[in-house]
Amino acid sequence: MAHAPALDKIKADLPRFGYRSAFNANASVEDSFRARILGTLDLLHGLGDSGTDPTLAEAAVVRLRALYGDVVPDAAPLETRLVAAVQELLDAFPADLTAVATSAAARTAFAKDFRALRRALRPEELRRDWTLWVALSGLRQSKKGAPTPAGYDDLAGAVVAAASDIAIHPGPLDDICAHFTGLVHGAQQVMSIYAEMKREAGVIDYADMICDAERLLRTHPEILDALLAEVDCVIIDEFQDTNPVQFALLWRIADAARRVLIVGDTKQSIMGFQGADPRLSEALEQQNPQAVSPLTGNWRSEPRLMTMVNAISAGLFGAQYVPLAPQRPETGQTFAEILRISEGRRSRKSNPEEHVAARVADILASGDTVAERESDINTPVMRPVTARDIALLCPTHALAARYARALERQGVPVRISASGWLDSPTVMAARNALAFAIDPSDRHAALALLTLDPAVMPLQQAMTALADGELQGSTELARLRALANDAAQLPLETLLPRVLRQARISEWAATLPNAAQTHADLMRLHAEVTEFVGAHRDFKAAAGFHGASAQVFLGWLETRREERDFNRHPDPGQSGVQGVEVVTWHASKGREWPMTVVVGLDEKIDERPGTLRAEFTDFSDLSAILERARLIWTPALPIKEKQELFVADRRRPREADARRLLYVALTRARDRLILEWPDFALKNAGDDVGPRDHAALLVLETGLEPEGNHPVGTACRISA
Repeated sequence: MAHAPALDKIKADLPRFGYRSAFNANASVEDSFRARILGTLDLLHGLGDSGTDPTLAEAAVVRLRALYGDVVPDAAPLETRLVAAVQELLDAFPADLTAVATSAAARTAFAKDFRALRRALRPEELRRDWTLWVALSGLRQSKKGAPTPAGYDDLAGAVVAAASDIAIHPGPLDDICAHFTGLVHGAQQVMSIYAEMKREAGVIDYADMICDAERLLRTHPEILDALLAEVDCVIIDEFQDTNPVQFALLWRIADAARRVLIVGDTKQSIMGFQGADPRLSEALEQQNPQAVSPLTGNWRSEPRLMTMVNAISAGLFGAQYVPLAPQRPETGQTFAEILRISEGRRSRKSNPEEHVAARVADILASGDTVAERESDINTPVMRPVTARDIALLCPTHALAARYARALERQGVPVRISASGWLDSPTVMAARNALAFAIDPSDRHAALALLTLDPAVMPLQQAMTALADGELQGSTELARLRALANDAAQLPLETLLPRVLRQARISEWAATLPNAAQTHADLMRLHAEVTEFVGAHRDFKAAAGFHGASAQVFLGWLETRREERDFNRHPDPGQSGVQGVEVVTWHASKGREWPMTVVVGLDEKIDERPGTLRAEFTDFSDLSAILERARLIWTPALPIKEKQELFVADRRRPREADARRLLYVALTRARDRLILEWPDFALKNAGDDVGPRDHAALLVLETGLEPEGNHPVGTACRISA
């Protein structure tokens, strides 16, 4: 990135282009920018050689300008008018109005408005900070019971009118175009530099394995012929999840093969964030209708549940949906229920997570039964439900963590692939033990180790020892200090096990409540050591890490914290934790459980600002699909009406994504499906603007709704 000049303009003023620090995620402004670049790189890699086409950005900018609408050619008169209106208001009211405010809300608003007015007199602010214009267009004026001084409203109204011209100011549009062009061209420059480094080192990465193979077969048909000469039949599974370059590679093979069997379900194409485009599979089916053989039976779900899913799916997908005939006998048990929730997620009285957790605890205590999966399908053996039979499916990782905590408060064992691996007690103890072993003068490592790990020294005692200069010499650390002389010479893969043994971290981890997870966490730390040691020195050097010492490894771990999914706990294995499994809708794909609880139907469907996608202009020639690629960007804008233009433009494809994601979530249950029903989010489900969340989509397109009135948080039947 440091050698990609196309990024320089953005890097020079990251806040101007919308980059902010995220305190909860421990991410700086620079971390946010780096994550955006990495996401852009992933998308461009998925387009193969077409991802390096410099015209990709220019074509996308044409769309940005067309959607945004007309702007004036010269911004100077707009800025002059606004500055004059602001100056006139401040001349008349040189102090803020907090003294005349009749409420705390008014005082806060007046103070905020006054700061914005003062900033507006700095020309450089008005020419780069579009949120300032938006703030000025919403100045507080007189309200019932909260008047402003005589004359203030007229002057403030003039400021509001002038600031509202931000909608026709060319600056915001120029910025989003410059931002997008810089991102794409910068990412392409990074790809070029990175490719040259790989060539010099004589290595390839995973993306190269796909892209190079696609290029090889496209440019050397004789190699494709030689490959297929030895193949009688090509079978491709999970075809709906291919990204564009994977599709191009596989279709090139399939189109030339003697016989081909392609297995996939377009309704389950939900990996758009990885570049998968369901329209590729749809085009393949439409162009080869005589070769399509739809699945018509279902061996997973209870017949009554399958009948309900068929009805819902017909509403979601229309005539193209092929109903699945259930093959199992009925269980005689409850097969579906709804938990009606009237209070929203921010309610202090009772939130959805608590209701759902209580219902799960009730089910586990009730003696309800489920069918044993390994028993005869025609005469199933019924047994009491256990925690491991239940999965709770959430739309996001953040929501999953909240439900996991609610279940734990109910005393229900939980299994979740949550974030926080680096900061888990065992990994933190291991990292600090390693840091202390290589540097016994490290006071921070000593303090953290003694207050977090098996020693569990009271914090006050540890702080006193630190103040007295006795902390590093404490007897609890003697075994680690003994390693100091050898630590610098030992290979890292030898040093880590010795450190864990001398600090008794593995023994301690085995005594913790979730021993299987802590064991998996430590095993992953060993795996990260192996990966670090094996990583090519040139690539580590490019990232600023030289050598393979423990100090370098610890720094390398920390810098990778913000990589996608790097900081997630590893899966402890099916036999590890026998608890309710909490997973995302995406992660549930391909899996099944006796009971599933689908929550978070109030999750919004609209595309998030900042989303970058790849789409295609023409599907007539699937062998040349990469040449038809285009980029679609939904920029983040402070101007509400302009932001809505871009969100609305993506509403139909996002709702198509939502249908597929709902289908996946609703088809994971074998015996019982439980839906958290957000009554609190459904008040405006019939608005003309269309559904904004998944529950509204179900109501409007499938007719799904609860029967009758029931106490909040209790189960009721479903009408479909």
